[in-house]
Amino acid sequence: MATTDFSGMTTTELATLVEEMAGDVELLQKDAAFYHWNPMPYQREWLESKAQIRCCLAANQVGKTSAALVEVLSEALGTKPKALGGDGKWKKNSLRGKRIIMAGETFEISVANLVKKLDEFLVPSMLTKPPKKNSIGIPTIFNFVTGAELTLQSYSSPVGAYEGSTIDAAFFDEPPPQEIFNAVRRGTMRKKGRIMITATPLKQPWMLDELIIPSQDENSANYGVVQYFRNEIWDACEDHAGGHLPHAQIEAFLESLPESERTARESGLFMSLQGLEFPYVKAEDHIVPDFEMYRSWPIVEVVDPAAKRGLTVIWAAVSPTDEWYVFHAAQIPNDGFAMMCRELKKIRATFPRQPDLCIMDARGGAHTANLEARTTWFDMFRDYGLSYQPSVESPLQKLHDWLRLEWRDEKSGKGVRKPKLRFLQTVTEQKKGPWWALQRFIWSPQASQKRWSAPEKDYCDCLRYLANHPQASWARLSRQGGQMGSPGIASSYSSRSNRGRQSRGRMPRARTQGYSR
Repeated sequence: MATTDFSGMTTTELATLVEEMAGDVELLQKDAAFYHWNPMPYQREWLESKAQIRCCLAANQVGKTSAALVEVLSEALGTKPKALGGDGKWKKNSLRGKRIIMAGETFEISVANLVKKLDEFLVPSMLTKPPKKNSIGIPTIFNFVTGAELTLQSYSSPVGAYEGSTIDAAFFDEPPPQEIFNAVRRGTMRKKGRIMITATPLKQPWMLDELIIPSQDENSANYGVVQYFRNEIWDACEDHAGGHLPHAQIEAFLESLPESERTARESGLFMSLQGLEFPYVKAEDHIVPDFEMYRSWPIVEVVDPAAKRGLTVIWAAVSPTDEWYVFHAAQIPNDGFAMMCRELKKIRATFPRQPDLCIMDARGGAHTANLEARTTWFDMFRDYGLSYQPSVESPLQKLHDWLRLEWRDEKSGKGVRKPKLRFLQTVTEQKKGPWWALQRFIWSPQASQKRWSAPEKDYCDCLRYLANHPQASWARLSRQGGQMGSPGIASSYSSRSNRGRQSRGRMPRARTQGYSR
């Protein structure tokens, strides 16, 4: 084997040679880093999935980003690491026109970190030229010898930056805003492009409602298209799972976190769903099968109005034993007062009787609807024949009292082992309806105005206005009779009972118009 004579080289020449040899070793190591990369078992499950959209929600430091970057390179090079069945070879111009997007929260931190991690695998032979940098010096466009192009973007970019192009593959590092995800998903439709989201779920709970939950419903269009993976930080434990994180370091890290944040960072569960206001509201206790109610049961309509979101409305009926049932709910867009009132009347027409009490949020209803006439929402609805009483502002405690499994009957003074407020089955099936709102609502006195614009607050406010209104009881409603011209409630109920058509306490069989979909 030939040897090199270094005796005649100067110190400077030797230093240069050593530097060049070190560079060659680094390139060989990077090349080997991709080809010989070996996934953990849970990472292999993500990468071998055939689902078009993969949501990988996991704790901190379990290798989410590294696995996703290997997937991005596999898409750009047309080959995979050896452990995943690849041969480590890529063909020139074999993927001409292929477009890949990778995005993070900010260019300065998230995207810069992605570039740093990507550099651990990239070698010059993979690219046709050095990557193009943006105005702040961060590489954002990579052109691969296969003809594929990788573009890096941030969530701070306008949605328009993600629109209008065909996308073959996309990777989101941490949950993207929903409008950006929708734009990218639209771009993947033509070529059935694949999307991968890896995240520690500290924010963007829309993923749970729009992707994860539907993906587990056999009747959903996302069933089989979206696949959900969740991993805990303990899956990467060096001492117990063969991972890379020392057990003691995991414990020390978790111990320093607030409880709600710990859940997300340890178990990959959405932090935004920790600290729920109504965690005890369960299907087995609070949902009843659809049934036809007595025509004599008073009905209460509660409206939470908003200029942008329109009307959030619930309808509830009360039995003679002061048990309340939410039997219908609706979101009515603000297409003008005439259209909103027409829709309300149309819905009411499907009920056994007109509402006996109509409540509207006192603050929302007091907003000016006509600047010249200085009329409020209350005034405008009244002009269309719909009268509302202002809500009574009070804390959430009364609603808790109605939802708790034990409440005290006002007449007998005895405790009752069932909730005072329950929901018919069809109401709980409504997308983003009152039942969904109770499963999402988190009370925080320090919440920002943006947080309070969340739709789950609107329905919870309707339920709160119902529970807190002084007239919301069988006794008070039956004394006043029907507000909308209905017959006297007590006499109607007594008359029907005496005729023997329906016996007190018996629920008629399910279901007639107005109480199910």
